[in-house]
Amino acid sequence: MTKNILLDYLTKLIDIAHEWGLYLLIDPHQDVWSRFTGGDGAPQWTLDACGFKTDDESLFHETGCAVLHKYIDGIKPKMLWPTNYCKLITGIMFTLFFAGDTYAPGQTVAGTNESFQAHLQRNYMNYLKAVAKAVKAKDNVIGFGSMNEPSSGFVGQCDLNKTTSPAPLGHVLSTFESMQLGIGMKVKAPFFPSPFIFRSIDTLNQHQKSVWKSESEDVWRNAGVYTIGNDARPILVNSNFTLP
Repeated sequence: MTKNILLDYLTKLIDIAHEWGLYLLIDPHQDVWSRFTGGDGAPQWTLDACGFKTDDESLFHETGCAVLHKYIDGIKPKMLWPTNYCKLITGIMFTLFFAGDTYAPGQTVAGTNESFQAHLQRNYMNYLKAVAKAVKAKDNVIGFGSMNEPSSGFVGQCDLNKTTSPAPLGHVLSTFESMQLGIGMKVKAPFFPSPFIFRSIDTLNQHQKSVWKSESEDVWRNAGVYTIGNDARPILVNSNFTLP
């Protein structure tokens, strides 16, 4: 029912645009994957399908694995999307969407035989098909985009001990530090309220919460990117993510 209501709303907007002589390009829009990871786009079930806890919307922010503006106290930076693209949740989701079969080989969505990549891409294409079917008779729709500002995630990263952030903004972390936050570790990180303006060193994930439903659903541990040592701390096994 929800899908039909949304498609009806879209087609009404297209008709209104036609009355005003406007031509439209359909834009499958997203920013840093989802509103649940600090932007907009994909529904919550995509995060659930990849093993993340989704029953507490504040968890990703509390652990430092994503930044959601509504949970920021005090003065809020105008834009943290560039930083969020490098945080754990968004980085994983785009890696799995575009290259999950390579970086998480043999891993499947719980209760299915589908790989993460196949599952996410199949549902995304079904979404595009549904929109295309709803608007195909609209003369003022002149085409489709494929996806707004897609990210490569962690694909091809040469050193997981480094950040992929284009500029220091917000809490700056290496990819491996983000992985540590995800399994419930405390991590100290520099904070930049504005690009290149350093303010403090903060301890993230002070309550040591994990974003994974269980250890068995930790994608990167299952892929052999890191293991857990005798002191219960993660040990990076493959720092070069260009060679999964």
